[in-house]
Amino acid sequence: MILRKVFTWGVLLTIPISLIGCESWLNSHQNPFSISEIADKENGKKVYIAGEVIRTIPLVNNGAYQLQDETGKVWILTTAKLPSIQDKISIQGKIQYQELSFSEEELYLQELDTQPYQSEL
Repeated sequence: MILRKVFTWGVLLTIPISLIGCESWLNSHQNPFSISEIADKENGKKVYIAGEVIRTIPLVNNGAYQLQDETGKVWILTTAKLPSIQDKISIQGKIQYQELSFSEEELYLQELDTQPYQSEL
């Protein structure tokens, strides 16, 4: 009986703490950086951006897709299933500076997480 109460209170106290982390994630996805804003960010910095998928490239152990918003385009490397062209998504990615064989740009993002994006782009 006491163990059940301790467990119940533990669960009830954990839920609000978990939701605070989710709220931060959701707010970041609702207010992402524009693609042009990430160009001056440091290597390895985590950022949130949103846009429309305009190109995809399947690769051997992963894939890449190009995301576009009204300010520019950026390549995203992913180990997940590639999104479809014209999908509107929001991603958390880590900024990387390295030449990619299929791109003239050095800046790309390593995808960490993705969600559908509900807002107008």
